[in-house]
Amino acid sequence: MGVQRTASASTLLPGWEWVSKEEPAEGASAECAICLEPLGMDGSIMHSLPCLHSYHPACIREWWIERRRQCPLCLATPKDWEQSE
Repeated sequence: MGVQRTASASTLLPGWEWVSKEEPAEGASAECAICLEPLGMDGSIMHSLPCLHSYHPACIREWWIERRRQCPLCLATPKDWEQSE
């Protein structure tokens, strides 16, 4: 996939942050579903939830803390991710 994964900066937000290295895989979105801006594929830092949907870190942190604790795309919650482990 061409990414370097690092630990998430926020303990409240599940998933991980990674540095993008290449274009998104076929069928993957090339834009953040929250702000609708392009996801940088030039070494930008991205955040992926356990469901593998990716967002700008600031966008998903704001969504998670101020709106809903679920993925904006598939509506998965931490409870869903715990059950799948």
